[in-house]
Amino acid sequence: MQGVVRVPPRRKPVLAFVFFLMILLSGCLGNGQQSVEESSTNDDVVLDVWHTFAAESKEEEVFMNSVAEFESAHPNVTVEVTMVPFENADQLFMIAAQGGQAPDLMRLSSDQLGAIGEVRVDGYPLLEDLRPHLTPQDRQQFEERALQAMRYGDALYGVPASQDCLSLIFNKALFDAQGLDYPDSSWTEQDLLQAAQTLTAQDVQGLAIPIKTA
Repeated sequence: MQGVVRVPPRRKPVLAFVFFLMILLSGCLGNGQQSVEESSTNDDVVLDVWHTFAAESKEEEVFMNSVAEFESAHPNVTVEVTMVPFENADQLFMIAAQGGQAPDLMRLSSDQLGAIGEVRVDGYPLLEDLRPHLTPQDRQQFEERALQAMRYGDALYGVPASQDCLSLIFNKALFDAQGLDYPDSSWTEQDLLQAAQTLTAQDVQGLAIPIKTA
């Protein structure tokens, strides 16, 4: 699952970030137009944002449209967008953050939060805890389990922007050969692991999870 995380501000008003975050997710999630309140400051603000969408992809197009919509609604805010490679985005972020050059907002995979969440600089985490900045109404926009995936410890370091849909595909012939029942909705994680162990043989891999960077 992909999420949007925030870095503790250097001199950036919190409201500007929160407004950008909500309108950005409105665009990414396909919710259409969303009213945005006026910021409490007219000071010029620059928000540095990193994303990992492929160049010239539909995802990048939707993202950039959301940025343009936000800037149009908030003329005093400029959003500077940088694309970084997905496969090493977390490492680039940690290097930048520890050098005081981190972006204000970044798209990360939820499974990258742990490594980043453990790091402290002068006793402070690299990411901002979003709990004080999100109202109960804001939280209702997200599926609860997806929101929980953006937590590390007690802190909420991001909000979900997209979720992956995974399917379990199985070989009936292998199950039949071992006399195993086919997987169904009653299966637990333990059922899956037990079946995988039973199916594993010298030339048979009981469970395969293909992983690629994208």
